[in-house]
Amino acid sequence: MSALSGPDAPGLSATTIIRLKTVWENEYKEWQDKDLSRKKYIYIWADGGYCNVRMDDKG
Repeated sequence: MSALSGPDAPGLSATTIIRLKTVWENEYKEWQDKDLSRKKYIYIWADGGYCNVRMDDKG
């Protein structure tokens, strides 16, 4: 979770969530006002997770 919240958010208290939400909303508003008409973007969206968990004592 620290990768998403950053170094200034060590815990996830209600105060921290409110502060982060405010920061993210402001960043989004700034992004919405950018002129992207002269730019080209290529993106890849990936979603998933992988866990290699052993349930026995073999190592």
